[in-house]
Amino acid sequence: MKIDEVLQKMNQDELGSLIILKPENIAYVTGFKPSSISVLILKEDPLLLSSKLDLEEARQKSQIPVGEFKSLDELKKTLKKTIPGNGTNPGKIGVEHSMTVGTYHKLCEDFQIKITDIIESLRVVKSPKEIRKIKGAIRIAEDSFKDLDFSVSEDNLAAQLEYNMRSAGSPDLLLKPSWPQDQDQASPMLPPHLEGWKAP
Repeated sequence: MKIDEVLQKMNQDELGSLIILKPENIAYVTGFKPSSISVLILKEDPLLLSSKLDLEEARQKSQIPVGEFKSLDELKKTLKKTIPGNGTNPGKIGVEHSMTVGTYHKLCEDFQIKITDIIESLRVVKSPKEIRKIKGAIRIAEDSFKDLDFSVSEDNLAAQLEYNMRSAGSPDLLLKPSWPQDQDQASPMLPPHLEGWKAP
């Protein structure tokens, strides 16, 4: 399992815990990609903390135990209880390069921190299953651009491309629709012929 590879790398780097916030990295380790804030704490007993929005799906898809993320303050208390060591000699905690300064100050100031790229370095090496998926995605992309009529409107072209992608085996929408949330609010995503569109 990928979690075993990560824990082995952590031991080599003398990390007691590793905090993962980046959705792509969470997905790589757990098999679940969050759509809202989630925190993966990697340690001897790893834990994924997910927001209420994703909680049900996380429990279905994650390969490691899932709890509810409530706040950074609660997360900090959890870390203080679970990191190896004690108050005078806590274990080092690894964090990603992408962690924001604000999150770092709220969460990590009381701990020994080491910035690490453990997950990114493991993601560079692709498994046979991942290689098959990449090849499949390339095939879908190549097949989807065949026989497109570029003389039509942007909306028509997007519809053609989405149809071709679904016909070629794509499981998801290529272009997600973006409509104004307020009927008096203009949307920069609207094509020219829909400018002035109002919600019913």
